[in-house]
Amino acid sequence: MTAADKASVLVLSFTDHRRDPRVARQIFALQDHYDLTTAGNGPSANRTGRHVELVKTQTTLLEKVRKAAWLKSGRYLTEYWQGSFVRDAWAKLDGAKFELVVANDLETLPLACRIAGDHGKVYLDAHEYEPLHWENRWTFRFFWQKYWEFICREFLPRVDHMTTVCDGIASTYTKNYGVPCEVVINAPSYSELEPTPVTEEKIRMIHHGAGNRDRQLLVMLELMPLLDERFSLDLMLVNNDPRYMRRIRERVQVTERVRLIEPAAMPQIVSTINSYDIGLFMLWPVTFNYEMALPNKFFEFMQARLAIAIWPSSQMKKIVNEEGLGVVTSEFSVEEMARKLNQLNADDVMSFKRNSCEAAKKYNANAGIAHIRKAAERLTSR
Repeated sequence: MTAADKASVLVLSFTDHRRDPRVARQIFALQDHYDLTTAGNGPSANRTGRHVELVKTQTTLLEKVRKAAWLKSGRYLTEYWQGSFVRDAWAKLDGAKFELVVANDLETLPLACRIAGDHGKVYLDAHEYEPLHWENRWTFRFFWQKYWEFICREFLPRVDHMTTVCDGIASTYTKNYGVPCEVVINAPSYSELEPTPVTEEKIRMIHHGAGNRDRQLLVMLELMPLLDERFSLDLMLVNNDPRYMRRIRERVQVTERVRLIEPAAMPQIVSTINSYDIGLFMLWPVTFNYEMALPNKFFEFMQARLAIAIWPSSQMKKIVNEEGLGVVTSEFSVEEMARKLNQLNADDVMSFKRNSCEAAKKYNANAGIAHIRKAAERLTSR
């Protein structure tokens, strides 16, 4: 089948597709079945079609003042259409026709609606609940919260299909804006791996992800002195906050049994962490999105056949308890996590790892890829 015989689809995000696993899975799901164009910040992850690289320009002080004035005066669409990613994308995509536009996050939605026009369809994948994204920051509450509420009110009714990452966020969008919203979890592809053996003398823990200060990663370093000598922790962090990463490095240097290691490329994360025993993720619920977190790393722990140790984040807690994957504290407490981990023996950890091996067959990208393809087929009538 030639490109002319296939429905035209645009996958749009303002992220780097090589480093955004959710967008990368959309591209994988669609690239062999549609005349696919991708647009994002950075080089292409699109193997078969056209890619439009978007550029974000530096914001000057005057522009920041102007943006603040627009936001506080309710000129929300003026603020939106003056965004550098938006202006660059519209300049490069104006005139292009697509039967379906897959919009990633609310930040792309007004642009996706304009590109789709009267004849194209829009599939929105919301990676977060945007009206409460950074609710822990006064600047977000003061300048941005009403803006995102406006975007939701104005543009969600124009969406033809909507997905998000978990039940809690999906039901909140439906409750607050009356839009149906389905769930595609952040699970990677199934990996043919076996759990590695566990010894009584050494239990190796891993945490990987962004070195983001809002995740308050230093609590894991507070945990380590409370654990017995069997436990070690490796932190495999992407340096997207240099100042915070300096703090982490300084603390690691004086904390026993903790190392900072180089981050693996996204496709190699699961195989890289397979040699560990426990995936550790202690996330303070400082925002609604953190309270509802069901992130890539959680499913990567599972695909790597690790036991999982978490605080009681509602969406992760449900799966860990149902599948018997590891340790969940009853409260957000470093001391309770230490008590629960210290009680484990090698057989306990190995049992959790075997349960992850079974759960990996259920929680992988297959269902999400099938959902994306089915939605695209329905929306393009092909």
